[in-house]
Amino acid sequence: MNAKEFVKLWKSEINSIISSYQDKNEQTVVSELIQKLGLTPNQEDTFWEIAKIMLDETAYAFLLGLDGCAQLGGEQQHFKLYDERGVLISSSGDIEAAAYETFFEKRT
Repeated sequence: MNAKEFVKLWKSEINSIISSYQDKNEQTVVSELIQKLGLTPNQEDTFWEIAKIMLDETAYAFLLGLDGCAQLGGEQQHFKLYDERGVLISSSGDIEAAAYETFFEKRT
């Protein structure tokens, strides 16, 4: 696994989480609270767009922290990430570049 693949897994997980919350057949605490809001279809579309952006930006911040390019909880350190075979996933900066491309370049 490399940095791009690692970041794409994060993005895929976010998409999966959003889809499960949007699924009217899924009964989660989040989906029940959203239903209580009584949003119109336009308001619901806006809500989901906001939720996606918030999750993307949160994941981006965490990924930059793991890459040593930003703080996590007020501390900035360089971390080494290895896959299950013990292979280094990225050198410093690889995750940052892949995360920006995945989370922001396609948005503009």
